[in-house]
Amino acid sequence: MAQKPVDVTVNPGVGITVDVNKVSVKKGTDTIAWKSTKSKQEFGIVLPAGEPAVSCDWQGNKWVCTAGPFNGAPRTIKYDVTASGTPTLDPDVEVIP
Repeated sequence: MAQKPVDVTVNPGVGITVDVNKVSVKKGTDTIAWKSTKSKQEFGIVLPAGEPAVSCDWQGNKWVCTAGPFNGAPRTIKYDVTASGTPTLDPDVEVIP
């Protein structure tokens, strides 16, 4: 089982960026860890209904959200990265066999 890292940068009131716009995960094995690039910066990950639950918590002074493994047919999942007062970002998760 591999954990795929995605760095999340929030510029409050301006925007959100991720270092991987489409993260690929192997069906049934891989998980994703979204990690803040700035100290004390929270964000949310919103996956569609029926996808794995997202769990977020502090690891030291960095906010980390994890989800997976992803099951079912190969597909591309649109998800949202949210932060208070900042426009939402909508990158993808690609589930591969």
